[in-house]
Amino acid sequence: MPDQNQLKIGKIFLDGKNGSITSGALGGSGVLKLLDSAASESVLISAESPTAMAQPIAVKGIIKLGQGQYEAEGSNKGGGKVTLKNSALKSTVSLDGENGRARLGDSGVDGAVSVIGANGAPAVELLALPKESVIGAGTANRPGRLTLYNGNGQQTVNITTADAKFSLGGGGVAGSISVFWADGKPSVELLARINESVIAAGQVNRPGRLTMYNGSGQQTVNLSTTDAKFSLGGGGVNGSLSVLAADGSPLIELLGKKDECVIGLGQSNRPGRISIYNGGQNEAIRLDGVSGDILLMNADCAEEFDVSESDVEVEPGTVMVLDENGALRPSSSAFDRRVAGVVSGAGKYKPGIVLDRQVSTKPRLPIALVGKVYCNVDASFGAVRVGDLLTTSDTLGHAMRADDPLKAFGAVLGKALRPLASGQEMIPILVALQ
Repeated sequence: MPDQNQLKIGKIFLDGKNGSITSGALGGSGVLKLLDSAASESVLISAESPTAMAQPIAVKGIIKLGQGQYEAEGSNKGGGKVTLKNSALKSTVSLDGENGRARLGDSGVDGAVSVIGANGAPAVELLALPKESVIGAGTANRPGRLTLYNGNGQQTVNITTADAKFSLGGGGVAGSISVFWADGKPSVELLARINESVIAAGQVNRPGRLTMYNGSGQQTVNLSTTDAKFSLGGGGVNGSLSVLAADGSPLIELLGKKDECVIGLGQSNRPGRISIYNGGQNEAIRLDGVSGDILLMNADCAEEFDVSESDVEVEPGTVMVLDENGALRPSSSAFDRRVAGVVSGAGKYKPGIVLDRQVSTKPRLPIALVGKVYCNVDASFGAVRVGDLLTTSDTLGHAMRADDPLKAFGAVLGKALRPLASGQEMIPILVALQ
């Protein structure tokens, strides 16, 4: 005898004892239909496969769950949609089968998706919080990872928290990072190109800068394009710059030490050299670590002297003598023992060293003291041969052959390095004051 709490009508079984309704049996699938006030199907729950239904079925219905509400619509031909509403009957969850879209939140509610691990802790979360939007992945003993694949199924973007690593590129794709200004122009870029690797910063009217800080938050490295300046050190740290060889040994160093400042060049079997070039890209000065020499490619050693003010323009190659005040003026008499030398810089011989160069309100000129210099010579007082001693002459600013040893004592300024048979000409001489 059946239980009074149970009722069976054909293939429908109502079980009040266990609180269940069973529809269907062997040979027939169960179906539950709810009709609206117009006697149309509003809710259809069927155990039959949708594709097996003979007639198209389109339904839309509502199921109330607690204070909320569940709405569903669709047909056995596809295009289903499920909407969940909150207690205010506002849509907060929507699943759109037609467009393959899921929507969480809205109507005053922030949406969230949480994928929970077996231990109940969230492993992956998508959170629309009041002041931030969060994509979270990972939990204790489960480091997070974000991996994106290209159209060939190869990883091209990978962010992993296990080793705090952000990788872009691979799988036949060169990675790049670009940070853009509000106007859409790139401000900072990291580019892995085919033939070069690029770190770029700056744009028109926006100069680039690279600044690095030490553990105390102080700048110790700064590279600025505004003034083309590279700074190392500061913040309690002495800066240094080292250029290393392939074996790791330093070849060039700039060291800001506590008690000294050092420029170092060279290593074992790699002698150092400093070369300084002039405007014509010709080597003018060389410090040679092999020979220990300082090479000056110009000719003489000169020293600057005050020059007496006069209307006469004094040019390189002019013979100069001391005046009554110790300043220099062009020579004007023969065998003048006040001779000081020749103004340096004429012809192809330029001074290699200039001593006592200083800022002065008085005119100053470099006078050759040692070495080769071009000098104005007058051969009308006697032909000049190579090696002849030269002294002052009666011609303004010119030297002549010293043919009287007694008169020439103390008045010799040098020796001729080239002959001059007649006339006035500028010839090279070897400065040798006697």
